[in-house]
Amino acid sequence: MKKRLTLADVRLTAITFCLLAFAVLPSVSAAQGVPIFQIVPTTSSIKFDVEASVDIKGTFDKWDATLTFTSSDVTTGVAGIRIEAASVDTGNSIKNAKLKGKDFLDVNRNPLITFKSTKMVQSGPDAFELDGDFTMRGVTRSEKLTLAVAGKETGSATIKGTLYFNRKHYGMNSGIPFIKIADLVEVNVALMARRISGPPLVFKQWVQKASTRCKFVFHSEGPAPISAVAEAVPVVNRIPGSTRGHHGAPCGFCQPTSFRK
Repeated sequence: MKKRLTLADVRLTAITFCLLAFAVLPSVSAAQGVPIFQIVPTTSSIKFDVEASVDIKGTFDKWDATLTFTSSDVTTGVAGIRIEAASVDTGNSIKNAKLKGKDFLDVNRNPLITFKSTKMVQSGPDAFELDGDFTMRGVTRSEKLTLAVAGKETGSATIKGTLYFNRKHYGMNSGIPFIKIADLVEVNVALMARRISGPPLVFKQWVQKASTRCKFVFHSEGPAPISAVAEAVPVVNRIPGSTRGHHGAPCGFCQPTSFRK
């Protein structure tokens, strides 16, 4: 015999449905509010350069990178890079073999080089600084990756970044006979990041004032105009152990004093 559906049963069913909906909807809404980015490997690269008496620079051919956000606030971003050390390529088989050996990358025992950011700060209209954990040869240290971003509000941005590290901090204390090698290693990343879903990112708004001086580039005569930044050879902010300098950030871009939050 079928039970007749009472008004109380209907009310109980409706209440149960509402409770389930409230439990599910927040997670759906949160997912819709998170920008999702994809790194396009075909138009991206990771390169390195070391000052030496002979040319020591090249690329890593096998790697992957991620850029994730927990909200549309750009400072919630986390960047991750995972490099296969054995994919190092200088264009010279002898150099490749030396770099893969135990004195340098030691790829047999330490196949991966990784970076994972722990903090992201917008330092300029198109500039960002990422503190993170850099791991190489089984050693993890905090390093800084500085980024310059072009087209950040289009949903398809070009990201150029630089990270410097001292090779001796990671156990690479040896040299190469008859070759003088600097301690500082420069890693350059060029990434194409494409937003594939979710809302656009929200950036700090910067207002340009009338000043035309750059606070980071200096000649012996004093600060250089912004128009001279590209050709300027800075004599301050030198990178320790290197003859290279930078415009307030290793990426080579300067932040004019005319920009303020």
